[in-house]
Amino acid sequence: MDAARLEKVLESGDKICLGNLFEYLQGIAEGLESVVRWEYREKIAGQSVRENDLQHSYKTALLTLICAIEENQYRAAEDRLDLGLLCAMALIHDISEIFEGDLFGPIKGSAERNMEMLAFEHIVSPLPRGVRKYFLYAFRQAVLGTALSINSAESRFFNAIEKIGAVKRSLHECRLGNTHFAPKCLETEIPALQKYAIEFPSLRTLYGPYIDETIEYVNEFREQRNRYLADFVRNGGNENDFLL
Repeated sequence: MDAARLEKVLESGDKICLGNLFEYLQGIAEGLESVVRWEYREKIAGQSVRENDLQHSYKTALLTLICAIEENQYRAAEDRLDLGLLCAMALIHDISEIFEGDLFGPIKGSAERNMEMLAFEHIVSPLPRGVRKYFLYAFRQAVLGTALSINSAESRFFNAIEKIGAVKRSLHECRLGNTHFAPKCLETEIPALQKYAIEFPSLRTLYGPYIDETIEYVNEFREQRNRYLADFVRNGGNENDFLL
């Protein structure tokens, strides 16, 4: 499965209605299913689990809702996070990768994020105006680092959830010996999560012990980086890939 079905729907120029909605949604589902997450890391030296964007989007939506519901217990009614918006952000945040492919988050620059924005605009272009407008509003909050990005409590919370997911997966891989996940996936994300935990107190409650475990591993990794690097190169890896 790939992006062929979605491309066919978009190339037709037809607006989305009940008559062709199934083909459109099926095209998105097949496109997301064709994108392997963490593929760059996998090509370097493997990973324990192959996950596609369809699986990731569903799990991210559930994780986001669970954490947002808990976070709202700490907030006054007028300051509560918008659960519907957050769910939409989680479900659509990787749709552009159907055409752009998976790109490792820590090395995404503004050019790549702008391309994501353009790809997303193309994918939602045949939707009814109101739907398209809302999806674009949600996507602009889900994707940071572009001139069109929207900074809000929901955008920052969702970014924190994405970082939690990335760190959790990286720690899992590192514990299994895939230490090439550590340099960028762990060392650069922990400070951001610690900062987010100040704004979103539920993160301290839900993930405090887990973040502590990750910090402990990062310290261990730093102490033994040279040994990990030597093992990586000995097994056929490239030093520059390990340090990326």
